[in-house]
Amino acid sequence: MPKATNTIALYYNKDMFKAKGLDPNKPPQTWDELVEDARKLTDPAANVYGLAFSAKANEEGTFQFLPWAQMGGGSYENINSEGAVKALTVWKTIMDEKLASPDTLTRGQWDSTGTFNSGNAAMAISGPWELDRMSQEAKFDWGVTLLPVPQEGAERSSAMGDFNWAIFASTKHPEEAFKALEYFASQDDKMFKNYGQLPARSDISIPETGQALKDAGLKVFLEQLKYAKPRGPHPEWPKISKAIQDAIQAALTGQSSPKDALDQAAEKIKAVLG
Repeated sequence: MPKATNTIALYYNKDMFKAKGLDPNKPPQTWDELVEDARKLTDPAANVYGLAFSAKANEEGTFQFLPWAQMGGGSYENINSEGAVKALTVWKTIMDEKLASPDTLTRGQWDSTGTFNSGNAAMAISGPWELDRMSQEAKFDWGVTLLPVPQEGAERSSAMGDFNWAIFASTKHPEEAFKALEYFASQDDKMFKNYGQLPARSDISIPETGQALKDAGLKVFLEQLKYAKPRGPHPEWPKISKAIQDAIQAALTGQSSPKDALDQAAEKIKAVLG
């Protein structure tokens, strides 16, 4: 049973946009615009990177990259499509030009968003789980926008995440476990207010909190969820994800070109899928 649901979108620092002559009401909508804005916003002298995201070699890296591949027309079954290669090439450009911190390769989403909260990144790709923390930590005007697409009018995508509750078949206490699940399910209408998480049910309305930035961000994430896609599902998903993670790391560290890295991932995934 789903505990909650989430997705990822683009947070951006409106104050930094203004300071660099960018319109704070016009965040980047395409990949080219994202890179161009990141170039303008990167300020080494002030220890500010244009973008923060996670390319870590674990599920978080796959979580962040797969929507890009999907927006490019790819999928985990077709991870070396032309559009997916372009997506990884954009990521490589961002890393090669130092528009994102080098530790993008080793840190998770929570830590990378912390860089944004502290004022050391102008934009960050992260999820609604950050809205509470951002409301408390960020000492600047910020906003949220949908993930940029390859070009105007292109298909949108985003990741679908969070966790599921489950009862093991071998449990000696099935009734008690089921009561626990019933309790968790009864909290759906309080998920966002109390825990900063989005309920997995679309028929649950989420009341506004009265915090303008948080409420505006929530609306964007609810819109982004309409385009969110789950990873897999597949019983061998960890192996599939590992192939994608390895490709990301190989490309971003210069061991392989984005195309060669994703070609290799495609072969590994093909073997898993049979």
